[in-house]
Amino acid sequence: MEKPTKETRGRKPTGEKALTNTEKSRRQRVKKTFSIKAAEESGYIPTMIMLNKQQLEALNEMEQGFGNQLTQDKLDAWVFIALREFLKDDMHKNLESVKRGLPENCHELSMIQTTAKLKFQQWEKNQK
Repeated sequence: MEKPTKETRGRKPTGEKALTNTEKSRRQRVKKTFSIKAAEESGYIPTMIMLNKQQLEALNEMEQGFGNQLTQDKLDAWVFIALREFLKDDMHKNLESVKRGLPENCHELSMIQTTAKLKFQQWEKNQK
């Protein structure tokens, strides 16, 4: 009688063997590097923010209501929208940087994410 195989999460190995921890770490570093470069080329500054667990749960619940999962890309978009709306408030619209005009939509942000993904995919192809 054969033992049932356990399904594992994540990317399936493209070769005959699974990725080592070193290879996984390298892929993550390269992916992050492409994201940072794409953001900087578009005039964005990659930063780290701290969110409360309940805030993340609420955003995840909201995304699930739309039939989606909360991803890093979607989280970036929600933070972008929240900051835009906060800065458009009457209390902040007299700030010089707000008067010069804020980005209105997340189109640029999604272009940054797409560029980074494409560069990473190209890098991945070159590794084979």
